[in-house]
Amino acid sequence: MSKKIIHALMATLTLMTGSTLLAASNDNTSPPFLPVPKSVEMLSGNLVLNSSTSVSMGAGIDKVGQHFIKRLQRGTGWNVKRSNKRGTIHLSLNKAIGESPEAYAIKVNSLGVNIVAVSEVGIARAVETLFQMMPADVYKESKIQKISLPHLIVKDEPRLAWRGFMLDVSRHFMVKDDVIKYLNGLAASKINTFQWHLTDDQGWRLPIAGYPKLTSDASKSYSREDIQEIVEHAVKLGITIVPEIGMPGHAVAAIAAYPYLGCSGEEIEVMTIFGKAHDVYNPARESTYTFISEVIDEVIELFPSQVIHVGGDEVRFGHWKKNKDVQKMMKEKGLKTMADVQIYFTNRVAKIVESKGRNIMGWNEIMGDDLHGFLKDGQTASAAKLDPKTVVHFWKGNSALAKRAIEKGHDVVNSTHNFTYLDYGYGSISLG
Repeated sequence: MSKKIIHALMATLTLMTGSTLLAASNDNTSPPFLPVPKSVEMLSGNLVLNSSTSVSMGAGIDKVGQHFIKRLQRGTGWNVKRSNKRGTIHLSLNKAIGESPEAYAIKVNSLGVNIVAVSEVGIARAVETLFQMMPADVYKESKIQKISLPHLIVKDEPRLAWRGFMLDVSRHFMVKDDVIKYLNGLAASKINTFQWHLTDDQGWRLPIAGYPKLTSDASKSYSREDIQEIVEHAVKLGITIVPEIGMPGHAVAAIAAYPYLGCSGEEIEVMTIFGKAHDVYNPARESTYTFISEVIDEVIELFPSQVIHVGGDEVRFGHWKKNKDVQKMMKEKGLKTMADVQIYFTNRVAKIVESKGRNIMGWNEIMGDDLHGFLKDGQTASAAKLDPKTVVHFWKGNSALAKRAIEKGHDVVNSTHNFTYLDYGYGSISLG
């Protein structure tokens, strides 16, 4: 990713899908594409697809291509076959189509449908556009006699590299099939990143070998097989799943299972959504980083995403202020403020993850800004500097904070909460 702001869309419980808008056009006007492609050239004539329709594809697109065939079979009732010769619908790759890996071109004429994309992810975007040219019934199990597509040329590539959606299943657990439905809706809207908030104070939903209490105390969690199935489905849709494992705050579920990870040293109960219990990871204990490293090993095995989200927001520094080990560490490391301690912790985690070939991202508090008044004395980070490979996920504060992160060389994802959090009440924020 280049060093720039990459806008993202976040939500917690709301499914976004354009499927209700997807009906074929009956005249020479452009079909109701969502989002609107970069260019649409309408031509005269129509192509009719029917039960004899076949699909052919070039090398490198088997996962997306085979999934497209299955979807077309299910949505039409046709016995759509993969052809070794050029099919009615042909899929291929050509890196010259555009700069983005998601760039694609579609040409529909009397010879058939020709789809060309820079990468397999681009093919995934293109077939969503093709489905939007069809009747809405194609999105469910249907019996369709024929489909008429207008002759046209569509060229498209995204303006924003990161188009994301966040689902919090720690506070509000959702079963595997519902998560897959979310992914289908995101693909229809050409969202390319699914941020999966898997751990928080209220529950830890990710199985970790060697730490069975993380999920044994939770009411619900996913199996490794569940996660593998969800990840594999996302790959077929061209969606990257970015797992979020909250730290050093939002970690009560882990600390309740293994109290030595926290600062209080006392056993605590996992918070209910209305609960008041709090604790944070102890950054002065090596055992904390051993735990994190072993968790990251599992996360890397399950998720192919280059980026792992580590949260980092709303850390309650009072626990660190009262902890003797943390105070001793601050003197030894020359850390002057609690924000410095958080940067120290984040950098330790960054190095762990980077040693395994990935890198981290976190909410913009990891920059060392006291956005919530937890410091009370107004102190922010002094000499501590955040690892330059860490991606800053901007969600709260003014735009100057995001610009500062960019100036310091960080990639930045912009999810300014006033405009992108869909779980707010209509009257709770001002958009002025």
